[in-house]
Amino acid sequence: MTVTDQSHNERRKAILEKIAEFGIGLTLLSKGWEYVEEFERFPLWVAFIFAAAVLVIAGALFHERLERKIKNSTGLFHILEGVVEIVCGAILLDKGKRWLPMFLALIGFVYLSVGLVRFLTKAENRERAERRLRMYQAAAFIIFAAATAVFNTMSDREPMVYLVDGVLVAVGIFILTRKGKRLKKPGLAGKVLDRLDKKKTGSKE
Repeated sequence: MTVTDQSHNERRKAILEKIAEFGIGLTLLSKGWEYVEEFERFPLWVAFIFAAAVLVIAGALFHERLERKIKNSTGLFHILEGVVEIVCGAILLDKGKRWLPMFLALIGFVYLSVGLVRFLTKAENRERAERRLRMYQAAAFIIFAAATAVFNTMSDREPMVYLVDGVLVAVGIFILTRKGKRLKKPGLAGKVLDRLDKKKTGSKE
């Protein structure tokens, strides 16, 4: 790989990270609006959701400045999203919901664990740490799905719970068979950037 290619890949990675951070911020903002009606009962929790959303969006806008002060700021944003998901689950649990809080807690712990690994590990050790984490997460998906399926059978027998459990087991097995390796195919944002790159190189030629 040439120096130009490496620089190009770094720029692309930075753009994808910024898009991901905006996505996290907007998701948190939408969750804040969703729970505005609960502000009187949970003022601190709802305020925390909005504060986390504003912080993440501001971080995405001023990513370069933030990276100078806080290394691995993307990891910090994932930690915030994980905590917000757990908070949302706690609000719904207090409202008498049963299944959704459990799944939100699972999502929250996934984001929290990813964020902690990204935030605390050094760049040279991150890939190995993330790969190991994905293996643990895959095992957690399967165990969680089995536990909720048994609980569901003994209580409500909700079809949607069985469906989500099936997806979790399939995802867990898929990750385990790949031994925690990432998928090499780029996401939607990556494909868009690839097309833009091809257009630029074509116009130069």
